Amino acid sequence: MDLSGVTNPQLTYFDNVNYRGSAEVHDVLYSTDYSGGDPSSATWTLLNDIFGTEDTWIENGPYFLES
Repeated sequence: MDLSGVTNPQLTYFDNVNYRGSAEVHDVLYSTDYSGGDPSSATWTLLNDIFGTEDTWIENGPYFLES
């Protein structure tokens, strides 16, 4: 989502992991220079790469993002 018109954006989200043993990665990243097209050409910042407990809702954040 494009947050270019937002002042002091922050992200908070909930996730629930099912079949954790089958998952390889769980990365949440953001970019301030992605403008569409090839995502590999952007600079990405890792916010979270931790799996929560199996079948439990976990709150993540808030993460304060650069706009």
